[in-house]
Amino acid sequence: MHLLTKKGSNLQALPSAVGGSQETLGAANISSLVTDTGAPFPLSWLAGGLLLAVLVLLAMLGFAFDSLRNVTTVQLRDLRLQELSGRIVHLDEVLTMSARMAATTGDLQWERRYRQFEPQLDAIIKETLQLTTLSESAEATKQTDAANLKLVDMENQAFSLVRAGQPDQAKPILFGKAYESQKKIYAEGIVRLVQQIQQDLAASQQDKRNQAIFFVGAALLSILFLFVTWLLVWGKLHRWRSEQAANFAALEKAEGALQIAHDDLEKRVKERTEQLEQAHKQLLEASRKAGMAEVATGVLHNVGNVLNSVNVSATLVTDSIGKSKVSGLARAVALLQEHELDLGAYLGSDPRGKLLPNYLLQLAEHLQADQDENLKELNFLRQNIDHIKEIVAMQQTFATAYGVEECVDVRELLEDSLRMNLSALSRHGVEVIRDIDAVPLTMLDKHKVLQILVNLVSNAKHACDESGRTDKRLTMGLASVDGRVRFSVTDNGVGIPAQNLLQIFNHGFTTRKGGHGFGLHSGALAAKELGGSLQAQSDGVGLGATFTLELPLTPP
Repeated sequence: MHLLTKKGSNLQALPSAVGGSQETLGAANISSLVTDTGAPFPLSWLAGGLLLAVLVLLAMLGFAFDSLRNVTTVQLRDLRLQELSGRIVHLDEVLTMSARMAATTGDLQWERRYRQFEPQLDAIIKETLQLTTLSESAEATKQTDAANLKLVDMENQAFSLVRAGQPDQAKPILFGKAYESQKKIYAEGIVRLVQQIQQDLAASQQDKRNQAIFFVGAALLSILFLFVTWLLVWGKLHRWRSEQAANFAALEKAEGALQIAHDDLEKRVKERTEQLEQAHKQLLEASRKAGMAEVATGVLHNVGNVLNSVNVSATLVTDSIGKSKVSGLARAVALLQEHELDLGAYLGSDPRGKLLPNYLLQLAEHLQADQDENLKELNFLRQNIDHIKEIVAMQQTFATAYGVEECVDVRELLEDSLRMNLSALSRHGVEVIRDIDAVPLTMLDKHKVLQILVNLVSNAKHACDESGRTDKRLTMGLASVDGRVRFSVTDNGVGIPAQNLLQIFNHGFTTRKGGHGFGLHSGALAAKELGGSLQAQSDGVGLGATFTLELPLTPP
């Protein structure tokens, strides 16, 4: 509190210290300009030139507004249809994923997510039907709506089976041929709708190009007229500017004095900033001694582990988009447009035309594969971001409260920890071996456990990488022992010296270059809070290490 008060008083004092100099410079500047004004400003010439320019611009704006009014309605409809088609594709994928996740996991939370987005898709389809009633794309929209209704019916059947505790019977519905057939019909309708919208937009763009040609001609004539007018105005202004040249000397002198005052102000601000930085360092040191730094660094360390996976997913999506073959579609469309009048003969007899259908088919398959891969990476990205939010929320209450316990399949939890580090493990050539026993469902705070496992996997990856071995190996173990669930993470990396095993869980202890010593410490605290323990074992340097996390096995 005292620090903030002092900072405020110092900052308030700075403007007042320079205020006198600024006022003196301003008075001298104004006095100099007033005593030597020279010839009067050619206001009438300038006003006449501006008036002519305004009149010409108003005339051009009138032409532009009249043309724009004629195409605005069609353009807005087509743009809205394009937006709605994209929303239909997105929401359909969300509903399909929710239904399949419900059938796969038996978790009714996915049905609630499905019900949240289902009305939005219905509203968008209805709006699309209304907008396409008088358009050739209405048929494609009706096809999409019919297929969607059948898909919704099958998804509702699957949800009924999930609610009845029969998710295994729901899977054939959502992964069967009938469902995929309706999905294909739905996708074809979307493609037809997008193509019609693109044709409408192309026609609108042609109209705009024609209008642009007219406007360019009118603008050239207007510019020529204004050029002559402003030549006269410029002559008057040039003479006036020559007479005012003497005033700039006084202005430059005033600017020199102002620069001196500015340099003095910067010096004072720098001194105050150094004082504030020193006080800030002292405050951070006091916070660290009070234990607050541990919470802050714990958040940064655990979030950093997840951000590695976020960065990898974002990079993969960016590379995929950058390498997309979508430009090939434009070239194919250009060929079709080039042979628009003899399209049948071109596709039937021309050597290049015969290859075009097969090329379009291959291009469609490639673009679909790119889309599927991007959706997969974006889903990983969303999961990692959700985990970051849970880490931050958990650390905010770390010292005073426990997390929310829920029924968890610990095998899925172990796979999630591997998935968040999968790209890094693959990049560093680390082989992953799973030694997983059947473990019943248990009640625990899955986000705390996931935080611990992600950190252990990341540490194991670093240990393997630093060993320089070619056969880098990470073994993930899971077992149920004496009423407790046991996770184990074993690597064949650099190993741990015996003297370090006694202090490896201490706050700030680390042997890795660039490490902080926060991950294992916060992991041990979290394990203890969950009623379990985190232990380390190693036979020595170069012999790898095993970290074991044991937690109570609490049936739901």
